[in-house]
Amino acid sequence: LGSANLSYQMGKHTALVAEFARTISTTYSVGNNVYTTPSGLSGELKKEADGDAVRVELAHRSEQVQAKAYYNRSEVGFNNTTAGISGGQGEAGVKAVAKVTDSIKVYGEAIRSEQRATDANREGQQLGVAFRATDRLTLDLSVQHAEETIGMPSTALIASNTAPLGSGNTPNGGFFGNGANNTYLDPFTGRETAVFAPVNSRTGAATTQALDSTTVRLGAGYWLTDRFALNADAEHSVEGTDQRRYGAGAKYLL
Repeated sequence: LGSANLSYQMGKHTALVAEFARTISTTYSVGNNVYTTPSGLSGELKKEADGDAVRVELAHRSEQVQAKAYYNRSEVGFNNTTAGISGGQGEAGVKAVAKVTDSIKVYGEAIRSEQRATDANREGQQLGVAFRATDRLTLDLSVQHAEETIGMPSTALIASNTAPLGSGNTPNGGFFGNGANNTYLDPFTGRETAVFAPVNSRTGAATTQALDSTTVRLGAGYWLTDRFALNADAEHSVEGTDQRRYGAGAKYLL
């Protein structure tokens, strides 16, 4: 595994991060089990592979606007088990949160993912508004559209590595920690909530049918005390494939 990182501070609030990684690997498999060293088991198959991956991210963070655009892509032979991007994947997206007033923020996101091994792809868009009704109550309303073909993993969104502004990726390199993310970060409370209803109940399983759905989501968060909060949300489809999701949770700050 080898990698190179580049970070360029374009201004006080804007930074560009780029990374290139290459892997050369040998794996040994017996049935569904894969090993990095010879297992000595009967029927073992040896496989050698190599591949490249690239990631580029432009981030802007100021008091009024937080925005990010990113792109990553890997060859089929890229093999780094600690990276969220595996071989044959591609991802591009933009997301932004803008402060309208002290009580209102609007946010949006557009994303496209592809899985070249199965010739599958997913596209998603989201537009929403978060409203702080009181010092303790926050309401969140958003509209989502998701479209995908057969063969995509069931993760709703696959986000890019969010390296800190003005810095490279994690010291391990090779897209270490570049992970899947299907959550939206509440701009007021800081809590994370899922943004698209799941396609399948089994995480990681490939979709068995195509999806084209538009959903509306309503969420609420309430701080009972300065440390303890409750939150709930509901998401329903209004057009296309039937999608429904309900969530409830609580958190306590130590």
